[in-house]
Amino acid sequence: MSLVGPLAYLPGELADIGEDAVIILRVTPGLTGWWQVMGRNQTTFEDRLRKDVFYIYNFSIWMDFFILAKTLWIFIKGDGA
Repeated sequence: MSLVGPLAYLPGELADIGEDAVIILRVTPGLTGWWQVMGRNQTTFEDRLRKDVFYIYNFSIWMDFFILAKTLWIFIKGDGA
């Protein structure tokens, strides 16, 4: 498990992931990620998939710094689920 990356999916969700599974399952899951800081429980499962694929294709160290900073901010504000 890494610090930043897509949240791990449950085995029962594999069928729902569809063809995006090839992309998403090749990366190490993270403790926090793009989906977690950009909507989390206010999004649909399909939106979660889009956000995870977006993160994988647009990964950069700067994006990880942004995600970590936003995770800290959400934690301090108490907006987490």
